Amino acid sequence: MIRLCVGISSLNAAWCSLFDQLGVNIEKIDFSSPLENNYSCLIINSTLNNENKKEIYRYLDEGNGGVILCENVRSIFVHEQIKSHHPISLPLDYSNAIEQYHLGNGLLFSISFNPDVEFSCTKYKRKRFPFKKGCHPDEIVSSVNHENLRLTIEILIKKLHFHRNLPYVNKWHSPSKQPFFAFRVDTDYGSQDAIDELYSISSTYQVPITWFLHVRAHEEWIHHFSSLEKQEIALHGYEHGTSSSYEHIINNIQQGKQIMTDAGLIPEGFCVPYAIWNKSLGDVLATFNFKYSSEFTLGYDTTPFHPIHNEHQHPTLQIPIHPICTGSLNRLNVPESEMGDYFKKVLDTKIKQLQNIIFYHHPMQKGTQLWKSIFEEVNKLGLATLTFTEIANFWAHRKEASLHLYFDKATSTLTCKENSFNYFLNVSVSFQEYFLLKASEVHKPLTDFNSFPSPKISYHTKEILQELYGNRFKLLKTSIFDWKNRKKL
Repeated sequence: MIRLCVGISSLNAAWCSLFDQLGVNIEKIDFSSPLENNYSCLIINSTLNNENKKEIYRYLDEGNGGVILCENVRSIFVHEQIKSHHPISLPLDYSNAIEQYHLGNGLLFSISFNPDVEFSCTKYKRKRFPFKKGCHPDEIVSSVNHENLRLTIEILIKKLHFHRNLPYVNKWHSPSKQPFFAFRVDTDYGSQDAIDELYSISSTYQVPITWFLHVRAHEEWIHHFSSLEKQEIALHGYEHGTSSSYEHIINNIQQGKQIMTDAGLIPEGFCVPYAIWNKSLGDVLATFNFKYSSEFTLGYDTTPFHPIHNEHQHPTLQIPIHPICTGSLNRLNVPESEMGDYFKKVLDTKIKQLQNIIFYHHPMQKGTQLWKSIFEEVNKLGLATLTFTEIANFWAHRKEASLHLYFDKATSTLTCKENSFNYFLNVSVSFQEYFLLKASEVHKPLTDFNSFPSPKISYHTKEILQELYGNRFKLLKTSIFDWKNRKKL
């Protein structure tokens, strides 16, 4: 029996957060135990003493093991002993940063970056998102594509498991077999009529909205939000403004939260205006008991995660969204009749790749009616439709639930010795197929279950990449204009 757990030589908050995203167990390597039975693969990200280094050599050469070497320890192995190396297909961000080697019977990946440094990055820049030739909307987002980072590490971990004829098992990222869908509305300066129009669409299609209130704009009629049924009401601040001042940020949150509370609205989440994350915001949020926050300058288009703040996991869950709204399309003069095509394309791509989807909107922007067709498609696909608090509650359970898995190669049987995870497991035995099964069902051979074909992860063509990354001067001008028009607290 082999324990399905990843061992790492130096475990820090960033690696913990990254593996919480993956839904895979990780722990610091215990070199006193048999490595080939105690760990399904290893990550070496710190200098080892000679005894431990010899044990890694033995694990690779004799034990059919698998190891990832991080940038700061790439020289730990003498490269003359490596027999061969092969290229590996990965997302563009990291495709040239990884080399694959065979050492004895083992498989080794040498990577020229540190995933924990990438994960912890809080820098942001303006990026384009693919739509159609000559028309790609843009937004200021995290400079690191967290989904590509997550996907890259997952691909490497999978390959190491498959090399050892072990399944890759992780906690599924949705409470149902289908990915989940969520819809966020930043109310900004929205009128009551515009709010009611969106609420009517939500009620008709039974897709709940999480409303982030710009409190000052609705202060005179804030009680109206109490009448919205099956919705979630969260906080966007009293003023719609940004700041790097701890005092200004905390005052803006406290004032907005107090007015909402007085109106009987208890916000469990927050998103900062303009989505600008900074250290002061992180410090402020750590003093509140919000279940979640949502800033796409920290992360976008990926699964929820706890960001790294002051070298620790921030207590407030970050729920990333797709950062393009109808206003982004309107800036490019996309006709309202064509705006829905963009969101349908994103929805289709994410569904094919089994990713969760979170869109957002502003009440006073064009395109409100297009959400009817999007919500209709969401219902047709049978996606779980969640509020942000429901996402946060599920993710908290997913993160904290214990799950200790073992695999018997002789019988192809998973065994769970401790389990408090009440949802689905994703079990991959190759890059071509996967199984979804409840953790309580794992005490059977995998051959007893029906498998599904794995999604094909498609990468952009060179032509699209040239359009997305070209003409940076135009993006710079947009950013300067955006910065000048941003209200400061």
